[in-house]
Amino acid sequence: TVKLTRCGNSLTTNVLLNRKVREELIVDTGATDTVISSSLAKKIGISAAKGKNVLCQVADGRTVNGKQINIKEVRVGGAKVYNVQAVVLDSGEMGNSPGLLGMSFLNNFVFKIDTEKELLVLQKR
Repeated sequence: TVKLTRCGNSLTTNVLLNRKVREELIVDTGATDTVISSSLAKKIGISAAKGKNVLCQVADGRTVNGKQINIKEVRVGGAKVYNVQAVVLDSGEMGNSPGLLGMSFLNNFVFKIDTEKELLVLQKR
C-alpha cells in the first residue's frame, strides 16, 4: 500500500526508476504503457534514440511520436517490476509532468485505488 498525492484532477505516487531517480508520476489506468519524459529518461540512463518508433495518443487526443523502451526496474513502495515496457515522449508533450505510471506496470498486480484515503493498494498476481 502506497500513499497517493492529489495534484489537480490527478493522483501521483513516488516511483523509483532504475534504482537511481525518485520521481512523482501520475497513476494513469488509461495509459497502456508507463510513459516518461525525455529528460527523465536521460536522468535514469536510458537512450531514447535506441527505442522503437511508436505513435501515441495523448490525453488531449493528439497523436505524437514516442520511443518504446524498457525500464530495467520500477519500484513503487515495496512493489517492484523488472523490464517495464515504457514510452519516452519529448518533455514538451508531457506538460509539466515527468511521466505516467501506466498499465505496463500496474497489470503486474491486482490493484485498487482508494481515492478517499488517497492510497494505491498493490497485490502481486
